[in-house]
Amino acid sequence: MRWFPLCVVAGLAVLAASAPADAAPAPALAAPAPAHAAAPSAEHISSYAVTLDLGADGLLRVHEEIAYDFGDASGKHGIDRVIPTNRIEIEHVRATSTDGPAPSQVTRKGNELDVRIGDPSRTVTGQRHYTIDYDVRHAVASDKLSWNAIGGEWTVPIDVATVRLKGPAAFTSLECLAGPALGMQPCKGAWNTGGGNAAFGQNLGAGQGMLIRAKFPSGTVRNQRPGPFPVHLGVPGLSAFAFVLLAVLAAVGTRWLDRRRRRRLPATLPREVVPPAEVASVPNGHTPPDVLAVVALDLAVRGYLRIADNGKRVTLTCGDQDPSDLSGYEAAFLKQLLNGRDRAEPGQDERERLKRIEHAIRRSVGQRRDPYLRKRTARLGTWFLAAGWGVSVAGAVVLLHGLGRDGGFGDEAAIGTSLIVLAFAAGLLRPENNPYTRRGQDMSVRYQHYVDALPAERDKTEAEEHLPYAAAMADFAWMQHFIRAHRARGSLPSWYSYTGKKDDAEAERRFYSLAFMFAGPDGLKRVPKRVAPVRRRKGRRPRRTRSSIGGFGGYGHTGGDAGGFAGGGFGGGGGHGGGGGDGGGGGGSW
Repeated sequence: MRWFPLCVVAGLAVLAASAPADAAPAPALAAPAPAHAAAPSAEHISSYAVTLDLGADGLLRVHEEIAYDFGDASGKHGIDRVIPTNRIEIEHVRATSTDGPAPSQVTRKGNELDVRIGDPSRTVTGQRHYTIDYDVRHAVASDKLSWNAIGGEWTVPIDVATVRLKGPAAFTSLECLAGPALGMQPCKGAWNTGGGNAAFGQNLGAGQGMLIRAKFPSGTVRNQRPGPFPVHLGVPGLSAFAFVLLAVLAAVGTRWLDRRRRRRLPATLPREVVPPAEVASVPNGHTPPDVLAVVALDLAVRGYLRIADNGKRVTLTCGDQDPSDLSGYEAAFLKQLLNGRDRAEPGQDERERLKRIEHAIRRSVGQRRDPYLRKRTARLGTWFLAAGWGVSVAGAVVLLHGLGRDGGFGDEAAIGTSLIVLAFAAGLLRPENNPYTRRGQDMSVRYQHYVDALPAERDKTEAEEHLPYAAAMADFAWMQHFIRAHRARGSLPSWYSYTGKKDDAEAERRFYSLAFMFAGPDGLKRVPKRVAPVRRRKGRRPRRTRSSIGGFGGYGHTGGDAGGFAGGGFGGGGGHGGGGGDGGGGGGSW
């Protein structure tokens, strides 16, 4: 018995929705008090009754009965009803008035349908009753009807608004929202009679509307709307998009900053970090063709040896510097080279005697290279790729589930899309399979900068310190330019003398042949007779190497047939975002 009063009120709501146009519907929904107590002379809508009849063929038949009170307004001819047609097709529009000028005019303006009722030669006052009927195709998408039964663009208040919904089957979910577009709340009066029938009642202020959302069992409605799903995102979906956007921006920004940092690495190779004989320790570094010759040239430049060439043979003698300052393989090289003698002639025989020194240099190269190598050759790129595939598959599952559950692009679909975008970004920004550490990759870029800047150093006064590096790289053009510049000034380096033929070309060739002085006749065959001059190109940017560092490269209510009065309305408590549905619009007098 406790449900009896509620049933009576709901029954009155249903009767009000089906009452004749000339009947006053206000008493049927007397429960909600009017939100706007309009003055007797002000324009307002006394009652607005909408009937939505959805067939199994997907056609929505809409019947609107509007009791418009013009009050004391002068110069009015009738009403305008504007209906948006963005995603739907409206046809068979019929409009009339039972107690006023009945001519009507239907025009389409872009994505709007304008229905004008009235006679421009006659004016009206007081209350007039208008009826509008039209059919809508493609109003249902994903088994869900989202329809603005009363649009929020009416410029006058509505004392009593009622909506009656009839569907082809029982609803799987049902919701009614009312109010302004950005602050809709559950309708105050709602009645679900079961079997696909429902009624709603509400009083509305100016600029407020009613949105009906109903979902039907899959397959009960045919000819649904193709194309994109409706979008209704909340805090979870927007947060997922924001997180992915920030993550991608952070990854791209980190890569950009790292590349910028590496472009600014100095184009120098400190001797204590990379000696000329050990340039092979640098990732992507050169392997000297004659490492013993590089050591000899380095010691000569630093004053520990003198080199004399008579055009037929090269002789090495002690320099002015105290050899006790040397250590490691350099001290051993100098000691075993002279071996108590005052001079030595480099060649294949001397190289055989200095095999142990050559092996010591190789060991030193390996020790110096060790910090540049990863202890474990972690295939980060492969791991990133596998993880990216896993995340993308998970994102696709979440996306499809969300589209099916929400009937549109909601929070769950947004999270799934975010996972797919995140996996795609991780695949693009994944590190390459690089065996070198960050320190090794920086040294590789620094070495490349040095190689690119080396031609500019050959004309400077301190060019001698770069000569052993040029010999290690077998840069004959650089060595030729170096000795040619000295001969043009009328002097040779203090540690070098040449007493051979006066042929300039032969003298230059003998000088850059020093890079193979321990290689013997076979090695000297590799020395070109003529070297094409290397011209420095102005504005040339240093070539960057590809690498990877730490992940970034260097280079409502549900129910079946049973139902009842919903009290506070369908959809639960809290605020609701309006919009997103079809239909709606509004109108006014003209």
